[in-house]
Amino acid sequence: GVQQISTLDSRTTHICKAYSHKVWKLPDYEPVGHGLPFNGGPPRHWNCRSVLVAWLRSFDDLTKKDKKKVEDAGTQVSMDGQVSAELDYEEWLRSKPVSFQKDVLGAGRYRLWKEGKISFTDLVDQRGNPLSLAELERRFGGR
Repeated sequence: GVQQISTLDSRTTHICKAYSHKVWKLPDYEPVGHGLPFNGGPPRHWNCRSVLVAWLRSFDDLTKKDKKKVEDAGTQVSMDGQVSAELDYEEWLRSKPVSFQKDVLGAGRYRLWKEGKISFTDLVDQRGNPLSLAELERRFGGR
């Protein structure tokens, strides 16, 4: 399959935050563990900095030697330098100061996220289009 890797910084769009670390099974680009459509993959918008990487068999299926190679090479880029390849945008943002989280998400999205009403997958609709704060409030504000 393929997996989207999104740049982890304050300029990442809501579209790429939602698609961060999502996987689609080939050949039909069937979502794995989520409901977001592939929609052709990155670039998803003007100046998109996300990329697709190969998604291969599970770690448990690898030999001990191959597991060591994966562990040694498993990083991705962030504004902090190389971080674990297992880290998606939402997990990465949790490690940042609250002021940075609010700056990246905006006050309304931050509140919904901290209250557990939305995850980053909720930032876009089923077609992969970003939802406005008003739409998020209507859909998830009362949860």
